Amino acid sequence: MKSKISILFLIMLGAAVCIAQSSSGQQDSAESALREAFVGRQILLKLDMPGTQKGVDLDFGQNDPLVWRDYENRMKEFGVALHKGDQATVTSLVVKNDRIEFHLDGGGYGTAHDDTGSVTARIIPKSSEQERMEKALKDTTDRERRRDLQDRIDREESRRRFLQSQENSAAMVAQQIKQQEIANRRLHGGSRFNLRWKGGIPSQELSAASVRMRLASFVDFDNNAAQQQQRAVLPTPAATANNDPLTALHRGMSLKELMNLLGSGQLVSQETGANGLLNQEMLYLTESSKVHVTLVDGIVIRYTIESR
Repeated sequence: MKSKISILFLIMLGAAVCIAQSSSGQQDSAESALREAFVGRQILLKLDMPGTQKGVDLDFGQNDPLVWRDYENRMKEFGVALHKGDQATVTSLVVKNDRIEFHLDGGGYGTAHDDTGSVTARIIPKSSEQERMEKALKDTTDRERRRDLQDRIDREESRRRFLQSQENSAAMVAQQIKQQEIANRRLHGGSRFNLRWKGGIPSQELSAASVRMRLASFVDFDNNAAQQQQRAVLPTPAATANNDPLTALHRGMSLKELMNLLGSGQLVSQETGANGLLNQEMLYLTESSKVHVTLVDGIVIRYTIESR
């Protein structure tokens, strides 16, 4: 009896494996066909797209597939990478168990290989001299000797804490610069649509015609209105000409370097943040441009250039 049950179990297990392999093969084949149909094509967007690999979720288990709450939060957090009316290129298409990922202009910043980490301050350890004095203090009973050792330890600890505060300040400035750089990368990293179904993708949805239909409210695949809707490209300000000093302006430069480049400028605002760092907003005027510069602890972390 046990032998018959074992054989029946093995038969059922083998059948399940065959079905799973067949389903996987069909999905791989459908993914290849979808890639061939869409990857490399240009489309016209009918809505703004957030600058994140999270993209825009479309849940086809509800009447309105656009998940508005997530969409709004991602727009606020990451900004707009692709605007309504922009042309974008389909750079990848990935089929997973419960969704089809439709990647545009790179698919969005924040994937595994993208740098989204933080800057941490280097820890200043106790010096070998301080550790030696602390050990001597434990082994000494002479009152005068202990007082002298404690004074020297306090001075050494004060020096260590001063160096640590400098490291902490430098790390906070570097973190703000890095956050600004990541924000800029997000605006140039593309985005994606995630076409989702609960419990798995229905087989009839794995076709080019179905994907076009599902995205029709958000994407113009025919690009008929490209010339009319595409956002105008602003001319490059005269300040970016090769012979203009503004070409040397960059994040991370010191206030002294900034003043040597553009002069004293106008202090618009100044305050000390909760982290103890001095935040300054400066305005510089050239013949053709207005330059707004944000400094933290005397380091340029952000700037914008406008035509006058």
